[in-house]
Amino acid sequence: MASWRLRGRSLGLFLLCLLALAAGSVPAAAEDPFVRLARIVDRLGAEGEFSGAVVVMRDGEEIFAQGVGFADRAALRRLTPDTPSDTGSIAKSVTGTLVLGHAAAGRLSLDDPVVRWLPGFPHRETRLGHLLAHRAGLPDYDAFADLFAAGPVTNADLLKALPLRAPAPAFPPGSRFAYCNLCLDLLAEVVARAGGAPFPAQAIDGLLRPLGATSAFVRPARFADWPVPRTIGYRGTEIGDALENDGTHGASNIIASARDLARWADAWARGRAVPPEIARAATAGTGPGILPGQWYCNPARTSCHYSGHHEGFDALAWWDREARLAVAFVANGGTAPWLTHRLPRLLRDAADGRMPVLEPEPAACRTRTAPAALAGRWRFADGSAAWIWRQDEAALLALPGAPASRLYPVGDGSWYVPGVDAHVCRDGDRLLLFSLREDRIGLRD
Repeated sequence: MASWRLRGRSLGLFLLCLLALAAGSVPAAAEDPFVRLARIVDRLGAEGEFSGAVVVMRDGEEIFAQGVGFADRAALRRLTPDTPSDTGSIAKSVTGTLVLGHAAAGRLSLDDPVVRWLPGFPHRETRLGHLLAHRAGLPDYDAFADLFAAGPVTNADLLKALPLRAPAPAFPPGSRFAYCNLCLDLLAEVVARAGGAPFPAQAIDGLLRPLGATSAFVRPARFADWPVPRTIGYRGTEIGDALENDGTHGASNIIASARDLARWADAWARGRAVPPEIARAATAGTGPGILPGQWYCNPARTSCHYSGHHEGFDALAWWDREARLAVAFVANGGTAPWLTHRLPRLLRDAADGRMPVLEPEPAACRTRTAPAALAGRWRFADGSAAWIWRQDEAALLALPGAPASRLYPVGDGSWYVPGVDAHVCRDGDRLLLFSLREDRIGLRD
């Protein structure tokens, strides 16, 4: 059985439902949204669709928390809202916050050449702002795979190997967007030098722990050195685990519980995470896409989120300043792309008093699709259009106002677009584009 908890108004309604059950009947309208939500999460766990934990907070108070599945199936160790798990790229929001904090304090400038801070960096024209905007043209970790096999790898090791593996940027720095993990790892090194303390100390002791994220830590390179029993990653019935010897940080590798992530999001919802000037810098910019604080936000910049995906691990933190609401989840079972956006919506619906309803995933999103089948121009109901085309070995998607972003296969029929945090599937003559905030259907133009 999964464990879950309700607070305040929801608990009262839940007790009323129990009394009605004892009397012999429960009107459908009397069901509390969080009771329905708990049933949905339980069912997803029983069906093997979700293994993880969810937490909802409003105005600093936790109003719902639930865990299902196992952090370690072999040991039968259950996953709870307090179980630390791999949060993937959500670490970027911590790194981005630290960079902007040092910039606000005058310790660095986003216009600084990277070589000012990292003398071994091979591209003298690249600025810190290019790294933060994912516009530096640096390679991904595939270029360094053999290093991880040989032993523990740190950010400093990647910096040393960079000029040997990629002698020139893939494009002039600043001219294009390309999602960049290495960029945030390098910025973590800059943070350490600008702040005069190691990145883990600044990220965990200086930022997260004071907000109540007491289970969070930066992972050590070796599994044997973890300070707590490790949460294992799975993909269905197979192991889909983190990488041994990965001692990098900045882009990923902050281990935290769902409750930790909810407290991080809650601090942003209530304006407690950073001073107002840093919060404004974190959500500055025009159009959709990744903002400087490493958030995806609505046009008003009042509601923002970021998601993390790594092997069998998934996570999301979402905050809304107007509603003073925070939503978070962690998962270790290879959550389907459809559910990674649907689940937080269900949490938000319940928090806002709406009855959560989980729509079935379109069959097309699990049907093998070649990237060539996605190519073309797709027009949406509002008259806007999406372009998908092949470039070199990759497929790219462009939406109005957003940078062209690479499509990454995340299943037989689903593709992930990190520049806008959306998934796409092709269903016959329709392109399905779904994200945290909306679903869109495009027809071939």
